[in-house]
Amino acid sequence: MLGACSHSCINVPGSYRCTCPPGLRLLPNGKCTDIDECAAKMHNCHYDEQCVNTVGSFKCVRPCQRGFKLTGTGECVDIDECAKMIDRCHFTQECRNLQGSYRCICPPGFRSDGPGFPCTDINECDIAGTCQHNCTNLDGGFICSCPSGYRLNPNKRTCDDIDECSENGVTCAADHTCFNKRGSYSCADVSCPAGYVRDPGTSLCLKRCRQRSECIPGTWYSGSLSHKLLALPAGVGAGQDVVELRVSDLTNPGRHVQRTFFRLAQRSGGAPFGVRRKNGRGVLYTTRPLPAGAEYRLEIDGFTYSQEVRGWQETSKFVVSVAVSMYPY
Repeated sequence: MLGACSHSCINVPGSYRCTCPPGLRLLPNGKCTDIDECAAKMHNCHYDEQCVNTVGSFKCVRPCQRGFKLTGTGECVDIDECAKMIDRCHFTQECRNLQGSYRCICPPGFRSDGPGFPCTDINECDIAGTCQHNCTNLDGGFICSCPSGYRLNPNKRTCDDIDECSENGVTCAADHTCFNKRGSYSCADVSCPAGYVRDPGTSLCLKRCRQRSECIPGTWYSGSLSHKLLALPAGVGAGQDVVELRVSDLTNPGRHVQRTFFRLAQRSGGAPFGVRRKNGRGVLYTTRPLPAGAEYRLEIDGFTYSQEVRGWQETSKFVVSVAVSMYPY
């Protein structure tokens, strides 16, 4: 008759009796079943604790925080609101589950005022610095563009000047050279003036001596002329150094003469430039802000101290062509 009892059997005169361990109760068929102390209010859990029934007993556990649920073993596990579809995300939002919570996110280029609100386009063009030149807003994005003569940098935001001279193979007339400006180009006149000849080795214009006493010792010339092409961005202010000039030692190529001074001989259109001496070199600087799109042609004389005549002699000329871009890049 032991099989009639699920747990233990006690023999009594003329019969037997089934018993159950603590926490279980006996059914009429002799089987034991668990007593749910929690449902029967037979537990002694504190008011801020939760009763969890177990087989033959119960547990008192602290309640789970918001976003978690209690398992049958008394553990708190995350509630995946996204999987259970109990989130408040708008249909244009994506629900992303977090531990104890969730987050409603929008696709890149969109934003929302919070759960339940639709995703709306972000106008990136309203954000300063998005594009260096022109910005066009798109649904969920934007595109930058550049002015003529520039191309978009691989970073998709800034503009790079196109060097038409090298990329397009520009050919200029004799005594002219391609001048790559910021955003454009031109063929600049670099001819040697009367009384000068081109030195094929240095491309300098060398001034022939009219008489032997004028010649630089050991040479047949009395001076040189060189052309400088200077492309500047818009926005150059006053007091900015823009180019450095040096008088070459024509008897010792690769070196420059230290005992020199410089004078701005000619400037076009009241050009806002000055020249000063610094460490044996001439520094061309701005005296006023340079207007966008302006162009200037300057002539600067360089004087060298001569031991032979014990005085200063004009030995170098510089012709500086300056082109200012319409844009600050």
